[in-house]
Amino acid sequence: MVNYLYKIVFIANEDQSPIISSEWFKNENLQVIHISEYNSSTNFFVKNKEQIDLILIDIDVNEKNNAAFFLEKTLSNFQIPIIFITPPDINETFFNRLIQLNPFDIIQNNSNSLILKNKIKQALCIKGTQTDENADLVSQAPKQYYIEYINKLENALKTSENRFHYLFNRSPFPIWEEDFSQIKSYFDRLRDLGVCDFRVHFDSHFEDVFKCASLVKILDVNHMDSDDPLNNEKKIIPGNLTDIFSEESYQIFKEELICLAEGNTTYEGELRLKNVNGEITYSIVRLFVVSGFEHSLEHVMVSFFDITDRKKSETALLKSEKQFKQVWNNAVDGMRIIDIEGKITSVNDAFCTLIGKSKEELIGKNFSVIYDDQNLENPDLGDQEEKLRKFKGKISDNDIEPRFRKELVLWNGKKVWFEVSNSILNTEEDNLSVLSIFRDISIRMNYEARLNQTTEELKEINASKDKFISILSHDLRGPFNGFLGITDILANSLESLTPEEIKESATLLNKALKNLYLLLDDLLLWSRIQTRRINFVISTFHVVPEVESVISLLTPNAEKKRIKIINNINANLELTADKSMLKLLFRNLIANAIKFTFEGGAINLNAYITDELKTSFSNSNYSSFVFNPKSIIFCVSDSGAGISTENMSKLFRSDIHFTTTGTQNETGTGLGLVLCKEIVEKHNGYIWAESDEGIGSSFYFTLSDVQKQ
Repeated sequence: MVNYLYKIVFIANEDQSPIISSEWFKNENLQVIHISEYNSSTNFFVKNKEQIDLILIDIDVNEKNNAAFFLEKTLSNFQIPIIFITPPDINETFFNRLIQLNPFDIIQNNSNSLILKNKIKQALCIKGTQTDENADLVSQAPKQYYIEYINKLENALKTSENRFHYLFNRSPFPIWEEDFSQIKSYFDRLRDLGVCDFRVHFDSHFEDVFKCASLVKILDVNHMDSDDPLNNEKKIIPGNLTDIFSEESYQIFKEELICLAEGNTTYEGELRLKNVNGEITYSIVRLFVVSGFEHSLEHVMVSFFDITDRKKSETALLKSEKQFKQVWNNAVDGMRIIDIEGKITSVNDAFCTLIGKSKEELIGKNFSVIYDDQNLENPDLGDQEEKLRKFKGKISDNDIEPRFRKELVLWNGKKVWFEVSNSILNTEEDNLSVLSIFRDISIRMNYEARLNQTTEELKEINASKDKFISILSHDLRGPFNGFLGITDILANSLESLTPEEIKESATLLNKALKNLYLLLDDLLLWSRIQTRRINFVISTFHVVPEVESVISLLTPNAEKKRIKIINNINANLELTADKSMLKLLFRNLIANAIKFTFEGGAINLNAYITDELKTSFSNSNYSSFVFNPKSIIFCVSDSGAGISTENMSKLFRSDIHFTTTGTQNETGTGLGLVLCKEIVEKHNGYIWAESDEGIGSSFYFTLSDVQKQ
């Protein structure tokens, strides 16, 4: 027969799996008696209570009412160590009933078996120290068992404490050991007062959070350096949390209280603390209740991980992101981000407005979607792949063109001048992207074009001014020299001159003065056109009567050379233009034709519609101009000397003073054709000439596109 050191009664349902195997009890020389029913257990205890050393009771939730009755009626007067094994979800009321029985310990059935084994040994060792008057030799065995166990336990405890202190003191993070036992008592008092929801209570009675902070005792802290929240030596331990808490810290502390009040044993949150210099620091705080003190909260470990630098970086990052979003959302310029695959990943509102597409139509699409939808529907895959390959290579080589100006044709056919700035975003090495900023500079480019045009016009005006001064200084000097010579003869030799000589001198003077008058008249008109001081009066009128008035004016000059002026213009032809300018054009061109036509020749005046001109004059260079449909083109042609190829390039130019004598040595001002060109262009028309040297010349002009004012 085996002599067991101790006898243990294990009460549990038959279908419950044992936490400790029966083999372990045998190895420890412990006798275990299994009882599965509470009623039979009562009878057993009444008969054998003197022989029982320890009672293990595995509480089944479904049998908790029967268990409670059995415990209170049967075991309330027993002086035997009891260890209760309970399910994790046992309610607080039943738990308090177990506490009233003063058990040796209460262990959850999901705990490690090693915990229960140690608790069994501890309970049996305590019983082994009790003495009895009638103790025999067998009763001495437990004492030896107790001594051996205590030695092992002390050695293990010492090793455990050394390890704990080693880790505690050498932890790179601050660790505090705190006593929350008064908090536990305070929770119990609140429950007695009917508080069930601690969150609601602390939200409505925040002063209780301050009170609880004063109830926590700081038992110990590990080594502290100058960067720790307290900035104190280890020996200087704050009295309670109110000495170090900032206003924001109480919000986190409230969450800790709620967590503990709800039965949780761990908590993690972000804590804002104040160091001795008054500086605010941030830490991740981790709280856990030391095992074995879940119900008293006497030992709670709190560790801190300083994240102040990280918070500063996060704050700076958030500020930067906020600023970027403000710029992104409020920018007038369009912004687009595309990835290395050429896909649009992000656009701002301004870009959508510039392009005329929504974000949904752009994001996820190839960047060429902004140019031409038709090409995207029927893409050349080979060409697209080659473009994408080059695009990836440029991004990888950081070879994207940083800035350029270009007129782009958008998907809707609209032409827009853009100034584009590109930059590579390399926040992630394998996820490069390109930020492009689009600025619509169409208005600026139009202004630049107008500025360039104005610059060219100013150059022409300067050239005209130079020519004007040259004419005044050269062409006027010649006639005045003639005037001075004639008047000098008349002044000094009048008495010696015959009447015929006086008449000849007067005739020469009159002719010179007429030419000078015409020159001055042309110069003044040209000057008024150049300085935009002439007002065109646009009206609709019949052409022939106005042309006939010019012919009548010039007929005496033509008759001197027996030249016929033939008007072939349709009598019903109407024109919308400046009537006086039309007459000036015909006057200059007809006068020019008379000057260069031989005696007995002819001058023809014609008017054509553009289609008629094409069939009548296939060799005409009018095709280089762009006319409105059915434009009227006038022509003054002569049978004179014609113009050489070299001199043709000098016609109509204000920067060259070109003039030649007529067939009878007639002189001119050199401004007639320049004036004609200025007048025609002011009427949005064209003027040109065709000539065969020795045969004659034809001068064409049109006054199309003139709107009635």
